[in-house]
Amino acid sequence: MTPKERMVGLIQGKEIDLVPFVQYHNLNAKDVEIWEMFGKDKMGVLKWVQAYRIETPHCKFVHKIIRDGKLFGWQDTLITPKGNLIQKRFRIPHLDETAIVEHFIKKIDDYHILLAYLRDFHIVEDLTQIQQCHKMLGEGGIPHVCLPRTPFQSLWIEWVSLEDFVIHLFCDDPGLLNEVMQLLGEILLHALKVTTDAIGKVEFYHVVIADNIHAPVIGKQLFQEWCIPYYNTISDILREKGLPFLVHMDGDLRALWDEIDTCRIRGFDSLSPPPDNDTSVSEALSRWPGKMVWANFPSSVHLDTQEDIYNMSLELLKQGGHTRRFWIQISENVPPGVWRKSFPPIIQAIEDFGKP
Repeated sequence: MTPKERMVGLIQGKEIDLVPFVQYHNLNAKDVEIWEMFGKDKMGVLKWVQAYRIETPHCKFVHKIIRDGKLFGWQDTLITPKGNLIQKRFRIPHLDETAIVEHFIKKIDDYHILLAYLRDFHIVEDLTQIQQCHKMLGEGGIPHVCLPRTPFQSLWIEWVSLEDFVIHLFCDDPGLLNEVMQLLGEILLHALKVTTDAIGKVEFYHVVIADNIHAPVIGKQLFQEWCIPYYNTISDILREKGLPFLVHMDGDLRALWDEIDTCRIRGFDSLSPPPDNDTSVSEALSRWPGKMVWANFPSSVHLDTQEDIYNMSLELLKQGGHTRRFWIQISENVPPGVWRKSFPPIIQAIEDFGKP
């Protein structure tokens, strides 16, 4: 079977020949480089794409390169009719990512500027990313069709530092923050409508939100208020369309187990098992029998010996391999350059494990 056939087969509950091994597109090495080294049949790819584009006719971003010693990065300026917001971020050496050193929102009045930007949103169907994904990956992978983050997660990940956000939310102006988050929720549901309207026009097999859930950050109350209602609404709508809905939950989850019990999502994207985080593959699959677990291979274990990496891979496969609801993926950062050492024992363990 091709990687795409395995991935789609697992999502659709069909018989497959091997547990899929998957990487986010070009995450820790170029897909083509991995395929050249191990063979294109050994690893599938998930590529983040959207079924829409966002137009803001009265707002725009301006980007310029900035430097600080040996570091370089970008200053991103959001220009709106209500004023401007500035973010500064620097490239992390050896990783294709940036670290934010100055957030867009710094004081409570900045949320009025953000509101002006969000109110300018026009979400327009655009299937170009999905179409290009199919053309690029062929039988090597599938589109990871995504929606905007839920409101709480969107704000602290994309717009404001977590520390400032908590003060703004609980101390400074809860009413204003509630207005912003309600609008973010409306945008999410509008994006869902556009995405569901695209079903049948172009081929895709699931929908995901990059919510990066970590229990110590969001806690029970905020998870119940700002995540579960959206998760369940999205899940119900997509279930009627025949597509599963997954959430990227890559942090500690144990403290949210009872709340996750009430989530009607169909799976976890990038669930990160011990030793990195606190919920194992076997615990997730047994507690939530209707959910898939696309487990990130623990990032720290890539630094271990090949024997330890092989043994960890076999352990994960023993926990989930025969459920047909589980695959191993590389969806979090791996220490630079170690994939040449760590990928072979993962691939070998999957082949030795055999048919799910």
